[in-house]
Amino acid sequence: MTRRDKGCSYLEGGELYTIPAPKVQVVDTTGAGWAPSIAYSNYGLQWDFNSNGNLEGWSMANQISGTVSGGILTLRSSGTAPYMVSADNLNSLAANRYVRVRLKNNANDPMVQIFFTTTTQPTWDAKSSVTFATKENASGYSTYVIDSGVNANWSGTIKQTARTVMFRS
Repeated sequence: MTRRDKGCSYLEGGELYTIPAPKVQVVDTTGAGWAPSIAYSNYGLQWDFNSNGNLEGWSMANQISGTVSGGILTLRSSGTAPYMVSADNLNSLAANRYVRVRLKNNANDPMVQIFFTTTTQPTWDAKSSVTFATKENASGYSTYVIDSGVNANWSGTIKQTARTVMFRS
């Protein structure tokens, strides 16, 4: 449901999620009033995993393996603190503050942490990360929209991202 200048809200699995409206400069009002995915226009990069076997630049690290089949990236961990890393030099502007992830968590660990580096902060650091909770032992896929802009370090040009798979806080 769109909420004009307050963004939009959606209900999934009995939980209400709200996405704030991005600040934009009006250029043309043609089609104004209908915005089914208002915040989604703020995404700069997208990985669809729609080509079997193609990890689309992501690499697996620290006891994790990944396969792509049928539009799904499946990750399997055989150890502690697994993570995956995007290609370097993403050159995504931090104005694209939302990260949208669709996943099914088959584990008992609900937390996911997304780390990022920028052109001005090129080293991995917990201060340059955002964390969000997922549904544990989920029977189906859920979509999570994370506002990375809440972290003041999400600024300038995003070079690279890494995602820890799951952990318990």
